Amino acid sequence: MILRQVVDFLRVPDDVPAGVAKRMERQQVLYDGDHHFDVILGEQALYTNIGGPEVMREQMERLLQDIDLPSLSLGVLAAIAEVSVIPMPGFV
Repeated sequence: MILRQVVDFLRVPDDVPAGVAKRMERQQVLYDGDHHFDVILGEQALYTNIGGPEVMREQMERLLQDIDLPSLSLGVLAAIAEVSVIPMPGFV
């Protein structure tokens, strides 16, 4: 959904199917047992409606499915939490 919007907005070549396939392939590291990921979501990410109710439900189901993975530590930063630095998206 979001990839399609980006392609349409930027008027770039439509490589959405390849992009989705590559993202799904990369997600397999969650299940291989060789890696560990610490993820912090801003609470607002759970409420920001991108793609409609069905997409949001699927996103929540995915979080609930993966929350107990030994390779994943998931935290939610409360919307009212005081932060001393500007949160930056990233993958390290």
